Amino acid sequence: RALFLQSRNKVVVFVSLDLCTVTSAFALECRKQAASALSARFDEFLTINEKNVFLSCTHTHTSPQTNETMLGFGYASEKYMTFLQKTVVSTVLDACVAADSQGNAVVRHVRTPPLSLSTNRRERVVATESEEAAAKRQKKAEVMWFERGGATRLGQRLDGPKVPYADAIQFYSKDAPSKCYATLFSFACHPVCCGKGLQQSADYVHAARLAVETATNAPSIFLTGAAGDVNPLDRRGAGYEAADAMGEALGTAIAQALAAPAPKQEFPPVSPNGVRMPKQESAGAMLCTSIEAVKVPLAPLPTEAEAT
Repeated sequence: RALFLQSRNKVVVFVSLDLCTVTSAFALECRKQAASALSARFDEFLTINEKNVFLSCTHTHTSPQTNETMLGFGYASEKYMTFLQKTVVSTVLDACVAADSQGNAVVRHVRTPPLSLSTNRRERVVATESEEAAAKRQKKAEVMWFERGGATRLGQRLDGPKVPYADAIQFYSKDAPSKCYATLFSFACHPVCCGKGLQQSADYVHAARLAVETATNAPSIFLTGAAGDVNPLDRRGAGYEAADAMGEALGTAIAQALAAPAPKQEFPPVSPNGVRMPKQESAGAMLCTSIEAVKVPLAPLPTEAEAT
């Protein structure tokens, strides 16, 4: 899915893939090709840089394996990856064409109340666990790599860090406020309700988008938030129906938040043929973008004794 925004001479595109991950190199190439295709479409009016094209994955775990650096997951074929890259570019162009038929957009942001849908997954192991019990636990096949140190295990840490609410940005018509153009929303939680099912799925994200689109009668796009150590509450690995239930609850909460008024901001007018005027001097929202790769230092490595 893609969301195309333009204000004056600035273009921003959000692309969301229902995939677990892609490499940074693949993402950069997609962004470059999409920016090049958009620049060619606008001809001399605009030159669009790949820094204005943001590409993300929903991180659903029931999807093709499209990251060659991940071990033990299998690999998508070169043919599929070429198809995926072309699809990203064509979807961005389709979003641009769709934007041409729309007029001034009013922007509003909403945030839901805290939702009981997720939990931090780094459950602390009780310090009084005996050496014998720890040894038995270590021998179990289901023990994860981060559990071997004995301090945490994959479970529920209800008091652990997480972002409990969802955010949404809605774009709707200035002249007809009931007409929604699109909704961008975000929630910080791993899409892992489906578990080890082999059917490809966007997990809870699909049902959430469907609920938002049903309420707004317009397309939606989902961006995964800071979901590093956050799993669904009581629904992890519970199956496809559990994914639908969580997604519906999330989407309904967002739809309810959108029903309330919020601060508004306008984009500049469009030209008579529907294409937004890049040199328009009218007052309106200014789109600003920034992208930076942040290198986070690792903690000191454990000793061999600690690691084993």
